[in-house]
Amino acid sequence: MFQALKNFFRKCNENIIPLIIVLPFFEILVIECLHRRSIKAGFTFIIEEPFSYFINVVLLMAMLSVCLLFRERLFWAFLFSLFWLILGIINCVILGNRVSPFSFNDIKVFSSVASIVRQYMGIPQIAGAIVFLGFCTVITVYLRRRIPKIDRRKHILRDMIFLSVFMICGVLSVYAGKRQFKHTGNITLTYLYDGFVYCFTDSVMNAGIQKPVAYSEHRIHTIQNSLNQYDAEKYRETDQKPNVIFVQLESFFDVNNMRYYSYNADPTPYFHRLIKNYSSGLLTVPAFGAGTVNTEFEVLTGMSIENFALCEYPYKTILKEQTCESLAYNLQEEGYATAVIHNNRGTFYSRNQVFKHLGFDVFDSVEYMNDLDYNSINWVKDSILPGQIIERMKSTPQKDFIYTITVQLHGKYPTKAPENPYNLTLVGEKNEDTKNAFEYYINECHETDLFIRQLIAEVKALGEDTVIVFFGDHLPTLDITDSDLQYQNTYQTTYVIWDNIGLEQKDKNLNAYQLSSHVMGKLGYSNGVLTRFHQLYADNPYYDMNLHLLEYDILYGKKYIYGGVDRYDASQLQLGLYPITIENVRQGTDVVVVTGEHFTESSCIFINGHKQETKFVDENALLTYGYELTDGDRIRIRQITSTGGKLGSTDEWIYLSNP
Repeated sequence: MFQALKNFFRKCNENIIPLIIVLPFFEILVIECLHRRSIKAGFTFIIEEPFSYFINVVLLMAMLSVCLLFRERLFWAFLFSLFWLILGIINCVILGNRVSPFSFNDIKVFSSVASIVRQYMGIPQIAGAIVFLGFCTVITVYLRRRIPKIDRRKHILRDMIFLSVFMICGVLSVYAGKRQFKHTGNITLTYLYDGFVYCFTDSVMNAGIQKPVAYSEHRIHTIQNSLNQYDAEKYRETDQKPNVIFVQLESFFDVNNMRYYSYNADPTPYFHRLIKNYSSGLLTVPAFGAGTVNTEFEVLTGMSIENFALCEYPYKTILKEQTCESLAYNLQEEGYATAVIHNNRGTFYSRNQVFKHLGFDVFDSVEYMNDLDYNSINWVKDSILPGQIIERMKSTPQKDFIYTITVQLHGKYPTKAPENPYNLTLVGEKNEDTKNAFEYYINECHETDLFIRQLIAEVKALGEDTVIVFFGDHLPTLDITDSDLQYQNTYQTTYVIWDNIGLEQKDKNLNAYQLSSHVMGKLGYSNGVLTRFHQLYADNPYYDMNLHLLEYDILYGKKYIYGGVDRYDASQLQLGLYPITIENVRQGTDVVVVTGEHFTESSCIFINGHKQETKFVDENALLTYGYELTDGDRIRIRQITSTGGKLGSTDEWIYLSNP
C-alpha cells in the first residue's frame, strides 16, 4: 500500500502541471462557497461573475506554479493550496460574526483584536480550530516525509517555460482586475464581485493612496488659490464660541428605519425627540458591521477612506508614522483644549499612538476610569462617559473639543433569550435566534438613549455653551440588508446636532468625511485645508477628484498645499484625564504600600522593572504582598490593558528606608 502511494506521489510530482491547471478551478469554487457560506451562492458567483472567477483561478494558478521551483513540487502545491483553503475557512468564520471579510489588514491588527476573540468564539469553536490546525500539521508533516524528490534537471526547460507562462498570466490577471474591477469603500460588495483570492492578494500588495494621474504642484496650488478666497464668516450661525463634543455611538442606528420590524415601545424616544427638534440627517459611513476606526478617521480628518487601498485602516499604517490635519488641530488654532474619551482599551487599533498624530492633548481610555459597570456580554457601559466628559470640561480654563467613543452596543449579540430589563420586544421576526439578538440590541439601544439624555442633562446643568454631535459609526452585525431599511442603504446611520446656543435647524444628509466641516461651518470656522475644501467644493463636479489629490498630497505626496513642509507637530499626548502620580512608598509587614493620585484597577506596581501582583484599594492606594524593599529600589506605576499591553507610567520613585 505504501509503495503504491509512493508511486502515486512520484507520478504526480513528475507530472504536476495538469494539477496546477485543474486544481484552482475547484479550489476557487470552494473558497467562494465558504465566502458566501452557501454552495448554491458559490456556483451563482461563477455564473454571474465569470470574469472575476477566471481572474481568481489564473491568479491561484500563478501562485501554485511556484512549486515548479522545488524538487518536492507536489508537497509545495499541497501547502500553497492548503494555505488558501485555511484563509477561506478563516474568512468564513469571520463572516459568521461580522459583515466585513477577512483581509491582510486583519493580520496587521491581530494584536488589537485578539482580546475580543473569546467574545465571538466559544470554547467549542476554538477547540475545533485547534484540532483542525493540528490535523493539517500532521498531514503536512506526513506528506513532507513521504513525497519523493525528483531530478529537476530532466524537466527544467519545460518547467521554466510553464512557470514563465503561469507568472505572466498571473501578472496579466492582476492588471486586468485593476482595469475592470471597481473597488469602492464597500468592502463587502467588492469581495463578493471580485472574489476572495484577488481581493485578499490586493490587500497584501497595496497600501495607502495611489498617486493620482493629475497630481502636480500646479494643480494643488490651483485648489489652494480657490480655497483662499473662501469666507466662512458669512455662514456663521452664532457669535458664541461653544464647547464642541462629538459622540461616536458604537453600532447605533435608528431602529425605527427597519421596514419589517415593529416594537411594543419606542427603544430610543429621546433620540427621536432630538431629531425632531435639532439639525439631523443620514450619515453615509465607510463601514458596515465593523470598522469603527475608519468612520472615526473620516470624521476626524475629513478624508474619504475610499481613496485608500482596499481594506486599509490608516490608524494601523500611515497615522502611526506621521501627523495629519484633523478637527483637533483645527480647533486648537481657535484656542480649544482637545481630548478623546473612550470606555474601551487604549491600545485598540493603536489609538494610544495615533491620537498624538491627530493633535489631541489627552486620551482617556478605560484603563484610567474607575467604577466601571459591564453589560451581559462584558462591554463597559456608556453610563461612565458623561461623568468623564463633565470632569474634562471642568478641568480646563478654555473651551473644549471632546471626541467621545462609546462601546456598549458592540456585538456579538446573544442568540439565546436575553435579559429584557426594559421589556422591549420585537414584532415581525419568526426566527428565534434573530429575534433574541435583535431584542438584546434594542434594549441596549434604549440604554444608549438614556446615556444621550444623561449627557445632555449634565451639560445643561454645567451651564456652558455647548454643541454635541451624536452619530452612529456603522450598523450592527444583525444580518441587515438594504431591502430591510426604509432608506435602502446599510452604509447609512443617523446623526443629530444638539446645542444650547440657538443654532438654526437645518437637516442635511452627509458623508462621514463631511460631518466635521459641516459643524465647523455652522460655527463660522474654516480652519484646515480640508474643512474649507468641503465647505466650498461640496457641489463642485471635480469634488471627488480634488479630494483624492489633497489626500494624497497631505499624507503621501510633496505637501504642496502646506508649502512643502509638515504643518503639524505631534502632541505630547497625556493618557488619562489627570496624570497618575506616586506620593509615597512604604514597607509594611510583608506588604508594600504605594500611595498617590488617580490610581485605577488597571494600575500595576513595577519594582525594578518587574511587574508585581497588585491589589487596588482605591484611587489613592495600591498594595503588593510578599516583597521586601531595599534602598535604591525603583518603583513605577503602569497602566496595563486587559491583554497585558502597557500604557502610560509614572516617574520612578526611588525607595529609601530613611529618607
